[in-house]
Amino acid sequence: MLVATADIDVECSPAMAAAVLWDVVSYPDFLSDVLEVEVADQPEVREATFHVRVFRARQFRVALQRQVDHGLRWTLIDGEHLRSLVGSWQVVELAPGLTRLTYALEIDLDFAIPDAIARRFLDFGLPTVLRQFKARMETTAALAELTL
Repeated sequence: MLVATADIDVECSPAMAAAVLWDVVSYPDFLSDVLEVEVADQPEVREATFHVRVFRARQFRVALQRQVDHGLRWTLIDGEHLRSLVGSWQVVELAPGLTRLTYALEIDLDFAIPDAIARRFLDFGLPTVLRQFKARMETTAALAELTL
């Protein structure tokens, strides 16, 4: 099982961060390894099928649920080589216009992950994803301010 947690500070409101997190259909626009996302909305839950590139094209389907504190939580419905997948974004306002995002992920695959691959994800992949979310949120916040 791979367990990872990381955080990053973003210059935007918690509401703006939450809006970007919930807009999973737009993930391919700014996340380099997300090829496509298909969404089926249900009351209080959004089902999303992610088509991603992790060494090769793969897909998995998760149930996404908004959290009261602007956060987001997801759990695996089904996916290739995945036994379980549980993740979350915690969104905390540090000061007006400054938000801390904390990303947590637990993945259990049906095969062993070589240490080198796990380290690559933790040392390169996860920080890259955080930077990509930060850039999207800060750009979205700046554009929203220009239109006011």
